[in-house]
Amino acid sequence: NSSLSGDYDNTGFYGNIGYQLSHNLFTSLNIRADNNNVIGRNDSYKLGFFGENIFPKLNVSLNFASGFKNPSLYELYGADSYGYKGNTDLGAEKSKTSEIGFDYKLNTNSKLGLSFFKNNVSNLIEYSDSTYENTSNKIKQRGIEFEYNIKDDDNSFTFFGNSLSSEKANGTPQLRRPEWNLGFNYNRALVKGFNFFSKYKFKGEHFDIHNSNYSTIIMPETNLLDLGITKRYWGYEMGAIINNFLDENYESPHGFSQNARKLNFIFKRKF
Repeated sequence: NSSLSGDYDNTGFYGNIGYQLSHNLFTSLNIRADNNNVIGRNDSYKLGFFGENIFPKLNVSLNFASGFKNPSLYELYGADSYGYKGNTDLGAEKSKTSEIGFDYKLNTNSKLGLSFFKNNVSNLIEYSDSTYENTSNKIKQRGIEFEYNIKDDDNSFTFFGNSLSSEKANGTPQLRRPEWNLGFNYNRALVKGFNFFSKYKFKGEHFDIHNSNYSTIIMPETNLLDLGITKRYWGYEMGAIINNFLDENYESPHGFSQNARKLNFIFKRKF
């Protein structure tokens, strides 16, 4: 029997500035200041550099950023009948991120994107002794993201994915962070204004917490495919989509069963 009674107010100020260093080299600085009446003040920034056509058809970007994640209301104010009680003295988790990205235009219809990043998280919020507290533990994340796009008059295809290594300082893996995520989006214009689309996402094995005995377990990979078709009528888009077409039986996180194969109808209007 969980309960939650509490709130907080957050005020943020944000600004950015950009400067053209040369005909194909640009820089930008984004600064944000947040003041929370419970958690306190947190400042963050993002410094970026962008080079256009550094080599023929190749763009390069470089980013350095700081960030934070405030504790949730449940971590601050929650309570349950087993003795858990929230901690209003919690501070925000802090992060430092570096990233380098490459964008290569293969031809007029296709391009390839690739980026490498690392992220260090400190002041972690972790569960201990029937409450949450900020600990000295740290998380090191390293990864690669990639994307390939190709399109013509009737077809549009995007393939994307990422590989992530996310570990605590003691070498144990972070929960709910699969090493691999892959997927694609495909759209095709059909005759008489019909449009077919598909979305696929692969989520690799990852660690999670068992919902009843709280042991660390391995969650299996999932393959989720959505298929749909739409048609435009007088400015409206109508159609249908089958979510989880492969009827994958899965939980996310453990103990929370997700929808089986399901038919949904689509009715859209853009303004």
